[in-house]
Amino acid sequence: MADGSLAAAIILAPIAGGSAHLAMLPVLAVLSAVAAAATVLGVYGKDHQLSVPYASIGLIALAAFTALQLLPLPHGLLAALSPRASTLRDFVGDGLSLRPLTYEPSATARESAKLIILALIALTAAERSRAGGRFRHVAIMVAIAGLASAAIAMVHRALGAERMLGVLPSLRAPHTLITTFVNPNHAAGFMVLTAMTSLGLALNAKRRNPRVAWFSAAGFLAVMSVLGISRGGLGALAVAMALMFAALLRQRRTESGKERAFAIPTALVIGVSIAAATAVILRLDEVARDFTGRAADPLSLAGKLAAMRDAWPMVLDHPWFGIGRGAYISAYAAYKTYPQQFTFSHPENIVIEALSDWGLLVGALAIGGYFAALGLRYWSARSIVAAAALAGLAAVTAQNFVDFSLELLGVSIPAAAILGGSGLSVVRTLKLKRNLGPVVLAVILPLIGLVFAAFRLGDLADDEAVILSMVRDPLAVRLPSEELAIIAARHPSNAAMAAQLAYLAETTEPLDRKQLGLALRWANRALYLDPTYADAHLSSGRILVIAGYRDQGFGAMRRAWTLAIESPRSDAIVKEIIRLAETPGELIRALPRVDPSSDLLVGNEVARMLAALQKAGEGALGATVLDQLAPQLLDLPPDSLLGVADQARRLGDQDLAIVLLTRRADAMPGDTRGLLILFDIQLKRGELEEAKATLARGLASNPTDPVPFHRRSIGLAIRQHDVATATTALEQLRRALPPTDQSQVILLETEARIEADGDRRLGHALTALDGAVRLAPTDAGLRIFRARILMRLNKLAEARNDLASILRLNPSHADARRMLDDLSRREQQRQNPQNREPHKDEAPLEVGHDP
Repeated sequence: MADGSLAAAIILAPIAGGSAHLAMLPVLAVLSAVAAAATVLGVYGKDHQLSVPYASIGLIALAAFTALQLLPLPHGLLAALSPRASTLRDFVGDGLSLRPLTYEPSATARESAKLIILALIALTAAERSRAGGRFRHVAIMVAIAGLASAAIAMVHRALGAERMLGVLPSLRAPHTLITTFVNPNHAAGFMVLTAMTSLGLALNAKRRNPRVAWFSAAGFLAVMSVLGISRGGLGALAVAMALMFAALLRQRRTESGKERAFAIPTALVIGVSIAAATAVILRLDEVARDFTGRAADPLSLAGKLAAMRDAWPMVLDHPWFGIGRGAYISAYAAYKTYPQQFTFSHPENIVIEALSDWGLLVGALAIGGYFAALGLRYWSARSIVAAAALAGLAAVTAQNFVDFSLELLGVSIPAAAILGGSGLSVVRTLKLKRNLGPVVLAVILPLIGLVFAAFRLGDLADDEAVILSMVRDPLAVRLPSEELAIIAARHPSNAAMAAQLAYLAETTEPLDRKQLGLALRWANRALYLDPTYADAHLSSGRILVIAGYRDQGFGAMRRAWTLAIESPRSDAIVKEIIRLAETPGELIRALPRVDPSSDLLVGNEVARMLAALQKAGEGALGATVLDQLAPQLLDLPPDSLLGVADQARRLGDQDLAIVLLTRRADAMPGDTRGLLILFDIQLKRGELEEAKATLARGLASNPTDPVPFHRRSIGLAIRQHDVATATTALEQLRRALPPTDQSQVILLETEARIEADGDRRLGHALTALDGAVRLAPTDAGLRIFRARILMRLNKLAEARNDLASILRLNPSHADARRMLDDLSRREQQRQNPQNREPHKDEAPLEVGHDP
């Protein structure tokens, strides 16, 4: 029973999506309790005593301290122990007379239960290694967990599964994953751990077949780790390989009396490294993109470092008892200065996590004890299997300085098993001689109580889902304000929940004075709990506008927009501002500024608003806004003028667009896109000499990219029926283009346009187009062009074939349908010449623009 329960916990925890969902907690609690109880009963009355590793004792002590964070305390005592927690709860007015130290009671109960589970797993693994005389049995369980995780993920992909194991919800669809972990960073770390454990089993194998099997497993798991494309995972694999080499060297030097075939294990380690390198090469583009991501990316290194930096004031505000284990997702928001609209559930740093959750003293003891236990075991490991598994665990621990995979039971249960099982003959243990049953029950009973409390106190994710369902679905059954207040009281420091409650109060009908006041209180709470949360400012702005304080309201919405500039949420905020605004001045008031103290606009956001107005059918309002902003637009930085100029062109203010694009061209001579837009405007206005000058300017300032300017020069020459100039430009284009099929298509199409000018040489144009279509048979623009020429040559059947080919690929292609209708009329007229009416020929060939 002990072996089976231990194996089930080690294997099931990872494959159930890493066991991040609350539903997995009771399952793993039962498995760990059965494993520990069976271990106790297995040695009870035997000749030896149960040996409890100090790692288990430390985890139990930490679980007890975590449980203390759940105890309801009187107001005065809470103020003495944690002044910040007391102040925050007073502000939000949770209506409780007794309040715990933690900000998230359900999460803290869950985390305390998880620590007991890990303690029982470490205890069982230690006894299993002692009873079997070796660590190998535990290592096999860990290796199988890795293989099972990858195999089950492949089944999910094959079946197109939308839920993990068909039951558990996940943030990403399981059919998109390569392991059962939703987060690729966590998946990569876990695969490193299991790959190293498999490598140790391969090095330890005495026979050829097991050695080959375990080596294959190690290579496969290492490749799966790399395929996750995780910077932390790649770093962890490199650290693991280095530690493995060190362990092999140390073991070779300390072994005496026999020669060890050092070449074989070295070759195995190198083989795993080669397999990992191969996986990197296969997905090199994704690896490069991941390592060179934008600094604005909240998951970039810059974002993670900013989150770690912002966590220190929170630690110092809760120095003795912490914020409560598991409460980081809610408490951290009040300290966040990074403007990205992203919620960090963890600081992605194992040290900051411990200090935040438990305070400076207990957190330092916890993290110091873990590092000491891991280091001592690795340094003193006698078994190559234990050394390899510990090298993997050390690598995952190193990864957790920029990640948080050890927070998931899917990783921490195998880690606890390795830590407990590898301690045999390395560290001291506590011998228990009698009364073992009560001792184990003393641990298991609180575990059951904590699991029950985790469900009873209300899970944050489940409570958020209830509120979000009401926000997103206007027809959903809405809970009364009293019940919503009870839900919010369970999560007093969560700003996102407060903002959603403000929205619900604001949209409740009828919106009377009392309801509006309630909405404002929730909005203020959200702003206090997270000053950088855009939706909190948006909610506040909406309420102020509804209450009649429009200027303040649009000022608040400007703040929301400014915070969300780099977020997909910004489009929704702009749409909301447009919906509420009644005058152009209110729209201008809501536009973000480069600096709050200045009036300098953010050019790209001006363009965003103008585009949104046009999309909403408010083009006239957009033109008015543009006209009022014109003097300020001249002060924008040149690199932000392009979007505004393009929107000015679309709104009909060609003069302003030309002024802005000319200013940009003067400041950025090599700007191809701006010059091309300027050329298009001048061409449309019939300013041909100015258009020629713009093309000449572009060719002079862009010697490395002359192709778009040559193509437009040809189009302009054809428009003026200047065949000589067009032909000369075609030769220049031919020299500038690289020798590719796409280049040949461009040249053939251009040649066809020159030949078709004025129906001069339609046969030659058709020949060139035939060559272009052979190279690009799915290009609708080429086939439309060829169909027009064929219709002019009265080759109606061939033209119909081209149009039918286009409609097979795109049945709604407007030009193809219109031309097909015209072709049908012409065929009918050919069949009935007496009914023929004079008609205008089809539209002239489009020779001035790219297809």
